[in-house]
Amino acid sequence: AMTMPRFDRRAMLVLGGVLLATLLLRLPSLFEPPWYDDEGIYAAVAQSMLAGSRLYTDVADSRPPGMYLIYALLLAVNSFDVFAVKLGATAAVLMTQVSVFYLAWKGWGLKTAGTAIAILGLVMALPVVEGNLANAEVFMELPVAVGMLLAVHRRYLGAGVAFGAAFLVKQITGVEFAACLVGLLL
Repeated sequence: AMTMPRFDRRAMLVLGGVLLATLLLRLPSLFEPPWYDDEGIYAAVAQSMLAGSRLYTDVADSRPPGMYLIYALLLAVNSFDVFAVKLGATAAVLMTQVSVFYLAWKGWGLKTAGTAIAILGLVMALPVVEGNLANAEVFMELPVAVGMLLAVHRRYLGAGVAFGAAFLVKQITGVEFAACLVGLLL
């Protein structure tokens, strides 16, 4: 099994500094109204589900159930306020960065890990690439990153569960799962 380097003060400063910078970059997105059509669809379907409608029977959209369940949970937590959804997306980005940091740190060192999560944080905060949205890509990245991390640590059951969760959010994660399998076989 893969072991992690010792988590020292320098690593904590790199990780903490990049997470803080990402949080500051994403801060404006917490107060934006849902303006992207996917966010509106997710919210409308989730609200219908919370009102008792059955997914794919009473209320329908062509996407997997994961996003609707995430939105329903986040909307229920904060009385249907979109702030909880935006905060959930930001939390997902930050947790993804932590997972990627650990994944990159062991394989390529602290400098590369810090650079990787800094780029990830920047991209996931830029409106020009829709990184600031609470969309499926934001929420699928966390279980994919966790799945990769667990796979390299030979925790295959957990990795499979993580990739399964990602697939329930967006089917394209099947490609990442295939890449993970190829990497493990090589």
